[in-house]
Amino acid sequence: MTNLDLFKNKGDIPVVTNSSVENGITGYVNLKPTEKGGIVTYSDTTTDEGIFYQPYDFVGYSHVQGVYPLKTYNWNEDKLLYFVSLFKKSAKGRFDYASKFNRAIAKEMLVNLPTFNGEPSYFYMEQYISLLEKEKMLQVDKFLKDSGLNDTTLTVEETAALEKFRNGEVKFVERKIGDLFEKVKLGISNPNFNKKTDLSACKDLEHPIPVINAKIGDNGIMYWAKQGDFETISKCIDVIQNGAIATGKVYAQPQETGVLWDSYLIKHVKTTLEDEQLFFFATVIEKSIRLKFYYDCKAYWNEVKEEFIMLPCTLDNDIDYTFMQHFISAWEKLVMRGVVKYKDEMLNAYDKALDFAVAAEQMLNYGQKSEFL
Repeated sequence: MTNLDLFKNKGDIPVVTNSSVENGITGYVNLKPTEKGGIVTYSDTTTDEGIFYQPYDFVGYSHVQGVYPLKTYNWNEDKLLYFVSLFKKSAKGRFDYASKFNRAIAKEMLVNLPTFNGEPSYFYMEQYISLLEKEKMLQVDKFLKDSGLNDTTLTVEETAALEKFRNGEVKFVERKIGDLFEKVKLGISNPNFNKKTDLSACKDLEHPIPVINAKIGDNGIMYWAKQGDFETISKCIDVIQNGAIATGKVYAQPQETGVLWDSYLIKHVKTTLEDEQLFFFATVIEKSIRLKFYYDCKAYWNEVKEEFIMLPCTLDNDIDYTFMQHFISAWEKLVMRGVVKYKDEMLNAYDKALDFAVAAEQMLNYGQKSEFL
């Protein structure tokens, strides 16, 4: 089986690669796991951003290393998540592709464990992670309420779109991508632009503009740029044309977006698409091209535009944009029902389980060498 064939498969077993996003998981396959879950993985070709806790059995890919918890200390998920943060902090800024991160180095690394009465305080680690999780759930709760996403009641039109799809009543028509979309020409506006100093890995007040690259995850956004440094456009679709595992990925970009390299934006030739329509088109375009293009057969626009996609249509064989909008909107609400339910259950569980008073009494003393590695 080639590398490309591996990621063509669908399944339940995660494949952990030398990625620094999505918990290091690039895809899922129907293969027997090569590693047991409950360990911490890192890559010898990435930075500290590639260190993750793996809760499930997985297939370990090239350049993936693992550290295994000693049973003596009764490690569990919360403790290991706490350890991951310490491991990342210890590794920060020390490794890159030219300066490899290997097992021999990892074994001798020091991490600062919290202690109580001279012993590692594993209880504190668990309580601290639970507290952070609760804080994040409260932030999710506020975001859902402020954005209106906690309203998951389907409209009449959304219900009808779902029923039409479930009953097999949706009629589809084939269309060529190049007949519907055109590539947008975008460049860098700032003649003194410097990638090392003018981009940020995270969005902040100085860097509010997303720029796309050959990136899996994070909606294809690899960096954030300063206002005015890049030519931008909104309501477009992002096609990744290059990358060992990213070629052929497609993302909807409703917001103002710029292009760094190895990807491009396409827009509808006749109309400005609504967000839900963008998501629908991005999905069907990726389904059409994802398995046809790869690192040695790049997804250039001249080739992609000749591919075909299947779209819902009216009785007159016109593309049914209204159905797309209601269908995606309905699915968004159904997904959000699960999010709202999970958030409520988790907040209720934290309120019952956390003992903040005891956790606050734990003293933090640093300088201990971890016995984990």
